Amino acid sequence: MLFDALEITNSRDLVFFPTAGFQAVRAKTYSIEVAASNVEFSANFLGNEGDRLDVIESVRIQGVGEGEKVVNINNEAFDGGLTNMTRLDVVKIGLDSASFHVPPGVKILKFSGNALTTFDFDALASTAPDVDDLDLSDNAISTIEADYGNREVLGRLTSLDLKSQRDDSLTSWPSDLKISDAFPMLRWIDLSGNALAQLPNFGESDVEEVSLPRNKVTHVSGLRPFVNMRFMNRVDLADNDISLVGSSAFYINGEFDSVRGAVSIDLRRNRQDILWASDAFGAPAARTDIGEIDLTSSEVTRWVG
Repeated sequence: MLFDALEITNSRDLVFFPTAGFQAVRAKTYSIEVAASNVEFSANFLGNEGDRLDVIESVRIQGVGEGEKVVNINNEAFDGGLTNMTRLDVVKIGLDSASFHVPPGVKILKFSGNALTTFDFDALASTAPDVDDLDLSDNAISTIEADYGNREVLGRLTSLDLKSQRDDSLTSWPSDLKISDAFPMLRWIDLSGNALAQLPNFGESDVEEVSLPRNKVTHVSGLRPFVNMRFMNRVDLADNDISLVGSSAFYINGEFDSVRGAVSIDLRRNRQDILWASDAFGAPAARTDIGEIDLTSSEVTRWVG
């Protein structure tokens, strides 16, 4: 029997999902609500190869009700036969490890609202290299596994959400994780509501929107932190502690794509006296292709250099 969707509400005395429970029916979309704690999803809980797993397109496992959830997902829970599955949501279930194998065809992956303290992009790439939308928001991530070097990690990733890691746990971005190399197709990154003191290494990225409000950034300077961002249309740095915007901070390398509209740079609620380098945008007197820059700031600014 095949359904377009199948919703399963977990009873409070159900402590595991065995394989046999799903073999009688098949659905394109599974929505599983977990109301209990100490729940385990066993290996191949949706069925084994040959059980028409190829019809499954989306699975959502979500915690509901009061109290914290503690849910374990076996490393092989999603192994075998899930060849057409493109979306996996595992949200608000107290998950403290994402070590299970993500099906290779998944493009949208949501791990928000869990208890992850670390994340390894390499491990994800080894099982699901085509993920293009990754949501890791509202966890407790303090460590992003490093040792990436100047290489591609997730080549199709376009959207990365790492906002609101609890208890100010995310304080730094790995120095060897250059966004332009690791995620060459990335267009949107959200790091808002963390404790980052420095900007990530964007390299020569074509990111369009950077969201970094409510962090602890003190300066926008160094070796052109937003270099080559000719597709950039919005940078949100509100509610930080920025006192310096240095030389070539918002340098745009190459022809600015004015068709996309003006670039908006939000610096509201930073330090009262922000020092702006006169060449913060490269050499503004010599450029005619920058377009309108919206320096949205309610504070006093002055130009130096």
